[in-house]
Amino acid sequence: MLRRCKLLVLILAVLLLSASCATEIAVRYMQPSEINMGSYRNLALASVVPYKGFVTSSGWIRTIDIGSAGILIRPSYSYDITNSVASYATDRIYSTLSSSGYYNILPPSSTDRIIHTSWDESREFRDMGYDAVMIPRIDAMNVDENIYSVQRSATEYDAYDHSYYTYYYYDYYIKQTASITYTISVIDTNTEKIIATRTFTDSRTNTESIDPDFPRFDKAELLFQRMIRSFDAGIIRLFVPTMHNYNVALMDNKPEIKELKDAYDAAKDGNTSYALDAFMAEWKRSQHVPSGFNAAVLTAALGDIDGAIAIAEDLSRYSSDRKVSALLTDLRRVKSYNEEAEKQLTAPPASAVVPDDMGPEYSVYDYLTR
Repeated sequence: MLRRCKLLVLILAVLLLSASCATEIAVRYMQPSEINMGSYRNLALASVVPYKGFVTSSGWIRTIDIGSAGILIRPSYSYDITNSVASYATDRIYSTLSSSGYYNILPPSSTDRIIHTSWDESREFRDMGYDAVMIPRIDAMNVDENIYSVQRSATEYDAYDHSYYTYYYYDYYIKQTASITYTISVIDTNTEKIIATRTFTDSRTNTESIDPDFPRFDKAELLFQRMIRSFDAGIIRLFVPTMHNYNVALMDNKPEIKELKDAYDAAKDGNTSYALDAFMAEWKRSQHVPSGFNAAVLTAALGDIDGAIAIAEDLSRYSSDRKVSALLTDLRRVKSYNEEAEKQLTAPPASAVVPDDMGPEYSVYDYLTR
């Protein structure tokens, strides 16, 4: 029985090792943005609008138990935190969108001037060649700080009366909790319609030990900065087409054809063209399924997605292997992503159509920035 268990463990180890050694090939593709901004790549970006309903705490941080009662420590923030967080968010979104290389961006300082001083914001933006205005705003913002204590005990030896005694003391902690709601709206300067709105929310908690006599701890503003940074990836996903890798492992050489060893080695070493030629030749010669599979993968890796799909479709008529059907599905998805992203990259600017009805007395810009 023991020998059988050892043999089973050895077989599993060999299988895991062989699986981990499978050569993975990266197929590059373009992921379209969730919101099609192809016609709005000339973009005016406004500063983030600060939250207007923020309520500051009382003069001292709240204590929540008897042990911490009487401790007087000032909060780590003031009412001005709304402006500093909005300023940080402005710098962050401007940097995120600018570094993507996808947009021609009018900086927030110039965009703000037009929004706050122009008689006809949309016309001025259009005259400057900007098809859309992005207005981010903080719709909700909350922070809470409290101090609490944890009772500890310690035992020491009294050398005078040769006995042990126990004494009690408190450790003190500050707990900071912050939350934010952050909304981004995009306005078409031709129609003055809001064409996209997305909201991000997050909350964070920080707990630190403190010395009540010399209290030093992180400012609550740092929690907001971490949350703002966490939105970067979501902003890119929403508004910018991005490059990604679709990673797929080559199919094992089963049934084995010894002459293909050089092809597998070449693929592992990055000599994709040599490996492709060898796998393709074997696929055409013998309909060796792993060779056809690998030829499709390597063809895709070289950028010929249509060619890879054609090979995979042909392969699917010879094999019902789930890996084959999964590859074909994935390649078709990659093709769809590439085509949609290409449309976003090559879309013409939004057509200049001056609206007849400007809606309410205040403009959409006033509505979003007030």
